[in-house]
Amino acid sequence: MHRKRILVIEDDRSIALSLERTFGREGFEPRVARDGAMGLQMLASFQPDVVVLDWMLPDGDGLEILRSIRKQGETAVLFLTAKDEVADKVLALETGADDYMTKPFHIRELLARVRSLLRRSDTGRPTRQVISQGAIEIRLDERRASREGTQLDLTRIEFDLLAHLAKNPRIVLTREALLETVWGYSFEGYQRTVDTHIRRLRAKLEPNPEEPRFIHTVRGVGYRFQDSSEES
Repeated sequence: MHRKRILVIEDDRSIALSLERTFGREGFEPRVARDGAMGLQMLASFQPDVVVLDWMLPDGDGLEILRSIRKQGETAVLFLTAKDEVADKVLALETGADDYMTKPFHIRELLARVRSLLRRSDTGRPTRQVISQGAIEIRLDERRASREGTQLDLTRIEFDLLAHLAKNPRIVLTREALLETVWGYSFEGYQRTVDTHIRRLRAKLEPNPEEPRFIHTVRGVGYRFQDSSEES
């Protein structure tokens, strides 16, 4: 079994070296990139399990690096940055980050968050391998979802969001509950990111996103999964 791989994209030499040593001591296999271009090159060759990404890099914006990472796959990304405004955190999460920490930070908390991301990435053997809800089929072990036999191209967060909703059909799930279960934390300032991901998920899932068939909004509360074509 290979050691979990951590790619640190960080231009601050002292932070980068500290993280590299700490991750190595904790049993991970770390690599460091000092700018975004090197980070994207190492993403392809090193194939990390988690990327720890700085926002302000010498050759560009960490958000652009995040967008490039998302185009290439579903690697878990944790932003580690001095930008501490709620709006920055929300923007990063809406762009596709899995978690967000601000500097200065406690190394034990960072390690805990990295391990949490790794646990979410490791699907293991779910009790229910397949969820079938109307026209939607979700294969948990393969992390694949389809509508009427057509495979859906979902990000990792979109898949987890759909799977959690479909596991609880006809039950209204609050934004707070979805944040806690799918993202692993619950902060009032982040609830908007749930709406953003629901909108993106609907664009891929719904025949007509303006009139949702599967994911229904319960105003002032949250969302409910139900195939409305089966209602009588």
